[in-house]
Amino acid sequence: MKKTVNAVQTPTAPDSSWEVPVNPVSPGRRDIPTNRINVTVWLSAKEAAKKLSVSTDTVERRGIEWQEVPARHKARYKYLVLDEGAVPVRRYYEPDVEALLFEPRRLPTASRARLVPKRLHSSSGIA
Repeated sequence: MKKTVNAVQTPTAPDSSWEVPVNPVSPGRRDIPTNRINVTVWLSAKEAAKKLSVSTDTVERRGIEWQEVPARHKARYKYLVLDEGAVPVRRYYEPDVEALLFEPRRLPTASRARLVPKRLHSSSGIA
């Protein structure tokens, strides 16, 4: 008699307090755990501009003061004190900056004109 083995095995928890994280893309599926620390990264305007391939002015125009709910097409920022006794500096929330990477870029108004001309109608009725 052959013994069958399940090819996909789920990892066992090291202790009862351990939980497998939920995948934010498909919440019904649980990811295989990894030993990673979730670190929030804050970017300067220059770093964000480099990541987006735009000017720092564009990043600053897209920035909004921190709020709990993210805004579409905007990058939230906070003023953070980076060193003891230092002046607070503006830092942009990296997940919001990354979300700007995937926005469809709009064409300038002149480029949105009809690319293919309308059919020309002849007087004979043949198009």
